Amino acid sequence: IKTAKLIVNDQAPSNFSYNPSSIAVSYATGISPLKPIISGGLVESYSISPTLPAGLSFNSTTGIISGSVNTRVNGKIIYTITAINSGGSATTTFTINFNSAPSELNLNKSNLFEANNIGDLIGFLNAVDDDKNDSHYYEFVSGAGDTDNTNFRISSNQLRANTIFNFSTKNKYFVRIKCIDSGGLSFEKEFLISISQTPTITGTGNELGSKTFIPASPNPEISKGFSSQLNVTGSDLVSYSWSPSTGLSATNIANPIASPEYTTNYAVTVTNRYGSSTTKYITIVVNEDYFITPHNILTPNGDGENDIWIIENINSYPDNDVVIFDITGNVLFKTKNYKNDWNGTNSNQPLSDGTYYYIIRIGNSTKKGFITIIK
Repeated sequence: IKTAKLIVNDQAPSNFSYNPSSIAVSYATGISPLKPIISGGLVESYSISPTLPAGLSFNSTTGIISGSVNTRVNGKIIYTITAINSGGSATTTFTINFNSAPSELNLNKSNLFEANNIGDLIGFLNAVDDDKNDSHYYEFVSGAGDTDNTNFRISSNQLRANTIFNFSTKNKYFVRIKCIDSGGLSFEKEFLISISQTPTITGTGNELGSKTFIPASPNPEISKGFSSQLNVTGSDLVSYSWSPSTGLSATNIANPIASPEYTTNYAVTVTNRYGSSTTKYITIVVNEDYFITPHNILTPNGDGENDIWIIENINSYPDNDVVIFDITGNVLFKTKNYKNDWNGTNSNQPLSDGTYYYIIRIGNSTKKGFITIIK
């Protein structure tokens, strides 16, 4: 009599899957238990690779995934799950997109100068989120600090002005903004937006045809060849940028000296400690009033004082004619484009002490006077 041992293996698992085949999981948020869908023989055990993060559990007997993530996990992970019995095995994949709610919301600048344009940029919104490369949407919401939401607008991650602000009317505004990530999780926060007063810009001048000083004003006028002390005043200003640079003693200070040859429009862009910038303008009117001042003493004795005849500001009017003559009308010196270089000579010979006379012609202006030579 012969005997035989017959081993019957179970039917191998087949058609193995999970529905859904991928889920989004947020930090500290539970998930509905996920049961495997499988046909074929009875499954003896399940395995998963890689291991689920802390808080999520995998039942090796039933293949059920459940729990909640209690550690920070970012990004997408694809898990391979295997079902096994005596007849064989089947595998499937399951994807988890881990997502954490934003934990903070920042605004890089919360200040704007008054007299702005509608749509002017105030600052950039930025969500703090453990999920790298997560995307965020920003919107105004009701709640504490939503008083002035309608005065602003949000474009992408940019907070912009939705009205023209006036410092004296109101200079502190409150908004409440929510950031929402790609998984629908959110964080919201109240922000204070401050409005800064527009800086003022002035310049000094002189009375036409004289050296009389005129205090600073928004509309300075100077005689050609003279200068205007410019000055920008305002609160919390930290930097200045003037243009054009022509005729300016400096372009990065609050109070440069402007000495333009012709009427010139200057612009200065100022930035305050909050990072807000605004541009102000001023026009320096330059009058060709032929204002020159000839000295009337000449002491050509080599002591370094009054050794040459000086006509103050003559260099501003190079198209000039200068004539010097004695009391009888004899011309002793004559030149065009005088350069403050006459030393009291005639044909290289020193003139005697005494009084001499001059005529200076510039354009349609004529100036007459006398010079006293003393050695």
